[in-house]
Amino acid sequence: MINILLIALLLLTPNEVKLEISGIKKPIGNMLIAAYNTRENYLDESQMTQGYVIQVRESGTLTFMIDLPEGEYALAVMHDVNEDGKLNKNFFGIPTERYGFSNNTRGTFGPPSFDDAKVFLTNGDTLRIALQ
Repeated sequence: MINILLIALLLLTPNEVKLEISGIKKPIGNMLIAAYNTRENYLDESQMTQGYVIQVRESGTLTFMIDLPEGEYALAVMHDVNEDGKLNKNFFGIPTERYGFSNNTRGTFGPPSFDDAKVFLTNGDTLRIALQ
C-alpha cells in the first residue's frame, strides 16, 4: 500500500523546468511554445504534448516555468509578433518571424528532426533556446 501511495505522489509531483528564450528583438506579440514527446507527433500542432502562449513585453530574454512530466521532449518556439498564430514567411518561404528549437538545433532546408531537438527534462532543469 505504501509503495502504491509513493508512486502516486511521485506521478502527481510537478516537474518544473525553467525555460529561457533569448534573442527577442521586439517587445510585442506572443511567444508560442510547443512540446512534443514522440517522433510521430513532432511538429503536428494538433498532437503536441503541451502548449504555452506567453505575452512578450520586453526585448532580450523571456524566462518562465513550464510543467511537464519527466521525460524526453522536443520543443519548438516562435515569436508570433503579429499574433496570427502561425510562422509567417516571405515569398521564398523564408520565415519572417523568429523561431527556435530545443538544443538550439537548426534544420538544413526546414525544421530539425525530433532526434536533433530532443532533450531529457527533469525537475529543476533549465532549458535555453535562442531564437533564430
